Amino acid sequence: MSEEQAQLVFWSNRDSPGDIFIMNVDGTDFRNLTAGLDGRVHSPAVRWDGSKIAFVWHAEGEATGLYAMDKNGSNIEKLTERAGRPSWSPDGSQLAFIAESVVGIDIEQWKGEYGQGGWSPYDIFILNWTTRSLLNVTQQPMPFPDPVWSPDGSWIAFQQPYTRSNAGDLWVMEASGAHRRQVTYGDSALADFSWSPDGSALVYATFAPNSRSSGYGIWFVNLDGSGQKPLNLPSKFQAATHPAWSPDGKKIAFWGASQESDDGDIWLVNVDGTGAINLTNYPAQYYDITWIRGNTGTPMEFTSWGSIKKRF
Repeated sequence: MSEEQAQLVFWSNRDSPGDIFIMNVDGTDFRNLTAGLDGRVHSPAVRWDGSKIAFVWHAEGEATGLYAMDKNGSNIEKLTERAGRPSWSPDGSQLAFIAESVVGIDIEQWKGEYGQGGWSPYDIFILNWTTRSLLNVTQQPMPFPDPVWSPDGSWIAFQQPYTRSNAGDLWVMEASGAHRRQVTYGDSALADFSWSPDGSALVYATFAPNSRSSGYGIWFVNLDGSGQKPLNLPSKFQAATHPAWSPDGKKIAFWGASQESDDGDIWLVNVDGTGAINLTNYPAQYYDITWIRGNTGTPMEFTSWGSIKKRF
């Protein structure tokens, strides 16, 4: 995969109140895919071959729903209501997402623990793209678990718990919901995360107390919880979040803000933090950054995480 052939899909508020955009990874051919939709749209997720983009749409007068559209913004179809944070399986046959659920919880206890933040209980569901059948794979509601499917389809990463302190940790589970285990521990507020192409590691954003900056920073961690280390970005970044690992394993796209502004741009860097390039040059909020591969021969190209680690 060459950078010039790849594309990025993301949400931004540069056209208020916010839309889903696509551009080439060199910043050219910048297009708004949802300019004609009323209400609020967010949370784009791209099918591996780039043919479909799942997203969340809260149309005026309608319940928030999960939708899908073609890569050019056409052929919008509704998938289910009251759902969010979609993530495609690597082969494009299934879609993981969150939906409100009260399975097995004491709602009054829930309100006591999480209600002050206004958070609803969510489970992770899987939608079969062909049959449109739904399966609740967690059956243990939590606030905003945000599932992200691994490149080989074996695992789903998610965050839990997301408590009143805004703290959360990174967890993984098998795609069936079995064998959950914790990856990160403790002392920071987890934000967004993305898998390495070979599925052996994740890159994530966190508000870390020992971080050099006062804002969010980006870190790496192996799937077994070892090898935590920061992405060593230039000191000009006051905050960095929404990381997205490129399919060839060589780059990280992310939203970065300088010390002079609360808004930022989409930046592209090497996995060792060098070679930072501003792709948008239009300070705003840019979230849910997702790659579209330049070629579509197979669902994913794999890169050795060991060879990447040697560059740090």
